[in-house]
Amino acid sequence: MKGAGTCRSLGFMKQPIVEPPSRVVGAAPLVRQLADAIGVVAIVHQQVRWDPAHCRVSPGERLLVLL
Repeated sequence: MKGAGTCRSLGFMKQPIVEPPSRVVGAAPLVRQLADAIGVVAIVHQQVRWDPAHCRVSPGERLLVLL
């Protein structure tokens, strides 16, 4: 197995492999994309009366956060 020893002589192969930091995001990105594709916020805005003077966040955005 002459070929197997040649890789070990390379300088970059002697360094330990370090995994990059990662984070678990769960299903939130998928749910957001589905809600955007369906148009959940727009549907709620059509069906629910909302006064921006009483609340800064619309009912559609509130529902999206809950999903």
